[in-house]
Amino acid sequence: MVSRSGIVIQPVESMYGKQENSLDYTLNHFELIHGSDKERVRADMLHGKSGHFIFDLKGVQWYCHYNPVGYGGWYIFTMLRHDVGAAYASEITSRLTAASGVILICFLICVLLILRQQKRHTAALMRVAYYDELCQCPNLAKFKLDVQKFIDEHPGEGVLMTKFDIRQFKLLNKILGKEVGNTVLITIAAALDQETKIKGYCRAHDDEFYVFLCCSTSEELDKIRTSVWNQFYKCMGPGFSYPMEVIEGRYFMSFDDCQNAAEAVEKTNIAHSKAKELGTKVCEYDEALVKQALWKQQVEHQLEPALANGEFKIYLQAQYHLNEEALASAEALVRWEKEGKLIPPNDFIPILEQKGLITKLDFYVLEQLCRKMQSWKNEGRELIEIAVNFSRRHLENPDFIQNLCSIADQYGIPHYLLVVELTETAMWENEKNMIQMVEQLHENGFLMAMDDFGTGYSSLSLLKNLPVDIVKIDRSFFYDNQYKDRARILISNVMNMAKQLGMVTVAEGIEEQRHIDFLRQVGCDKVQGYYFTRPVPAESFWEGTRGAG
Repeated sequence: MVSRSGIVIQPVESMYGKQENSLDYTLNHFELIHGSDKERVRADMLHGKSGHFIFDLKGVQWYCHYNPVGYGGWYIFTMLRHDVGAAYASEITSRLTAASGVILICFLICVLLILRQQKRHTAALMRVAYYDELCQCPNLAKFKLDVQKFIDEHPGEGVLMTKFDIRQFKLLNKILGKEVGNTVLITIAAALDQETKIKGYCRAHDDEFYVFLCCSTSEELDKIRTSVWNQFYKCMGPGFSYPMEVIEGRYFMSFDDCQNAAEAVEKTNIAHSKAKELGTKVCEYDEALVKQALWKQQVEHQLEPALANGEFKIYLQAQYHLNEEALASAEALVRWEKEGKLIPPNDFIPILEQKGLITKLDFYVLEQLCRKMQSWKNEGRELIEIAVNFSRRHLENPDFIQNLCSIADQYGIPHYLLVVELTETAMWENEKNMIQMVEQLHENGFLMAMDDFGTGYSSLSLLKNLPVDIVKIDRSFFYDNQYKDRARILISNVMNMAKQLGMVTVAEGIEEQRHIDFLRQVGCDKVQGYYFTRPVPAESFWEGTRGAG
């Protein structure tokens, strides 16, 4: 330890030997420091700065570092032989180099592990994105990529794409259990995978599968189809005897107008949807299906603006008392007047039913009818009973009866003048809900009619369980000449049963005098059909209806 003036407080004996002779000489007078280093050290010590210098002593080079203590102006001089320091530094450097090497190796190992893990994650994500977990096969996204790659690499080769599913697969799950249902799907995928002529396949979702293969005719595809299902039943074993019905849509890809996998999938979808709609097992794509698909989209998207613009018009077809041939009641029908053309109900009602939009149109018809009836009432006309058709989808709406009451009451129309009309099929499919609905309708004063009686599966059972007010006999009973004698017997007995049950009978679609004579003979109450009048716009109902006052 040295003062600013160079006085040594604590000498280093190892450097000088005897401290009383050498320290005064070396440090007190700074004889170890020469030239500019001496002035620099003096200046640093006067200003309280630290520093270092190198000096020679007895032929040995030393390294010296000085640092202020921070009290009383004292400094600590630390000296180390240069060769010792160099050896120490070399050792530290070696150690640091070795440590750095170890660290580098560890770093590289970590990078490799991270890359390996990332590769695994990427592979897992690829499987999630492109493979079906249940069946361990490609999904629809991967299928489109595979198809596109194939048609790009095989230009001009005929390719067939097909989509199929199992009719009422949910019922299979319900009867046999979901585990068996999953086994069915897995086995279908396995059977497709074993067919060598199939170039690619996928499970899209639920029980829907897509397949593409090189095939030019339906007959060739039928053979492959048979081979696949034979393999399926073989794998399922003799214990599986559930009768499965497969619904299939086919599209023969034409390289003149389609070289795009996504477009081919859409066209195959159209064919498959048509097969389901028609209830057929197989349907092949053609341009007519495209027009139908486009029309469905137009109907769906144009419903709201058409309602707002008043394009849906109310028509009425009169119903007559058979004995007096006098106007008794009517049925409300709807027509779509679009761009000056009249669109028949069969061209849009089934589409709205399928898309779940029919309920909006039903209530629109009811409101327009009630508004018209209100205007007739204000004109002093005597109102008649009018039936309005409603979709089966209303059975799912707990507020249906309340909405009926609200609309009728808004226009001051007595409830007993409004008949809620549903088809027999809709009633049969929802018999439990129908019983409750009929009771509620009666509680609120409405009447209930069963339309298309005789076209369902359990007509007599419905007559027994449902206290409907009106039974409408379907026109098919009168125009199927092959079974006309049996039809006459059935109609006669239905009329008799309905009368005993207190129901009113209405015969639909009557056009000929011979039918009028027969219906009068068996005691039918009312007749509706071209024999008396065609449907007419509600505005001209009273002018265009026979016997209307």
